[in-house]
Amino acid sequence: MNYHALPAAYISHVSLNVSNMSQALGFYQEIIGLHILEKTNNRVLLTADKEEPILTLREVKHGRQAKDETSENYHLAFLLPARKYLAAIYIYAHKNEQLFVGAADHLTCESIYLSDPDGNVVELYVDRNPSEWMWDERFVAMDLIPLDSHELMRETSESWNGIPKNTIIGHVHVAVENIESSTEFYTKIFPYEVVNAYDEESIFLSTNKYHNHLALNTWSERSTCIKNGIGIRSFTIEMSAKNRLQTVRKLLDKGFLVQRKDGEYIVQDLTGYTIYF
Repeated sequence: MNYHALPAAYISHVSLNVSNMSQALGFYQEIIGLHILEKTNNRVLLTADKEEPILTLREVKHGRQAKDETSENYHLAFLLPARKYLAAIYIYAHKNEQLFVGAADHLTCESIYLSDPDGNVVELYVDRNPSEWMWDERFVAMDLIPLDSHELMRETSESWNGIPKNTIIGHVHVAVENIESSTEFYTKIFPYEVVNAYDEESIFLSTNKYHNHLALNTWSERSTCIKNGIGIRSFTIEMSAKNRLQTVRKLLDKGFLVQRKDGEYIVQDLTGYTIYF
């Protein structure tokens, strides 16, 4: 099953505030391997396949840093198409330790975590075969255990040359103000289901039995989303026409302000993230 195509509700694009565009491009273009699709004075659209934008960088001078306690960002995650690419970025990251945040085996996938110049965390991961995912009725088993790096490095002897063109946004993990109300927002209004609660402060949501399209946490003390904060500002959720219409109706019934621009609906969630759908 393709978990990042309709009828699944998946995230196709993320917008990220950065404090210095030149430094950010040095990371996302030269290290991650994204390509510039469009560039203005303070905004750059980046793409993996040179056709569809998957990440927008917006420069915000004097923005609050991701390491601040009020940061709204947790991480965005790029889903790689094959394990050999994960092995290559792992080897590269260990040779450039200032980039390396960590690595983990989540049972459903294997992940490498890097840090951009602002301290925003970027995950690059590869899914295990869905037949290996362990489901208990509604919930999928996930964990945070050490990655078997020795076994992973057997996958390739090639050097890291940036993400391949069929890399996509796999999921987004964001810090929220209140885990209960935010979970209700995304499951009662948007078409997501809870598929894992790692602890009392983190929830993993998906559609079509994926392990994680969107994750929420309250691991750090924070207030509402800061308009000009450094980190994730918005994301785009692709969904079926039926789900889209139902979501709009539910938002309006609940009193949310829903705007429409260039064929997309726009709303702010309870924390202040802007959602395009």
